[in-house]
Amino acid sequence: MNSTLSATPLDAKSLSNINDYWRACNYLAAGMIYLQDNPLLRKPLEADHIKNR
Repeated sequence: MNSTLSATPLDAKSLSNINDYWRACNYLAAGMIYLQDNPLLRKPLEADHIKNR
């Protein structure tokens, strides 16, 4: 089985979309680790929103 892939650089919009996706994933991961309430920060962050360590 042989396959050939051609690589071309991504355009600026695609890179921007990937960056936005990456940032959202990191935000969700940090929120799951540290927050127990108010994950979308619709209210000002308070100590009660953070998980106990």
